[in-house]
Amino acid sequence: EDEPLPVSNIDIKIKVSPVYNANGILSMCFEEIISKDGVASTVHSYFNYDLQKCAPVDVGEFSDQALADMAQLLQNKLMEQNKVTSPEELSMLGYFDIFNVSVTSNFYFININHLSLPLLLTHIF
Repeated sequence: EDEPLPVSNIDIKIKVSPVYNANGILSMCFEEIISKDGVASTVHSYFNYDLQKCAPVDVGEFSDQALADMAQLLQNKLMEQNKVTSPEELSMLGYFDIFNVSVTSNFYFININHLSLPLLLTHIF
């Protein structure tokens, strides 16, 4: 007789909500919480839309300086979250190649100043 297969209790919750809607930009958060046998894992994905172009915001359209500024913001946020004061300390914690942090499309806007340089609030997991 075959042995019974183990059964897992899996629960998936999905929530989509706006996190920014101003200056012709709409940023949406797609939150997915997956629980298996009572252990939860949360994933946040962000999508940004240029409402004037009716198209997703393309990170490739940002200037090199804007990308460099955003990479610095990411590095600063990592240091804040890990309660360290230097990139070297992040390396000691196991973050690899911290000096070459790059921007991905998984971000959202919190403000756009008069130069259209995005100021970002990022969640780094």
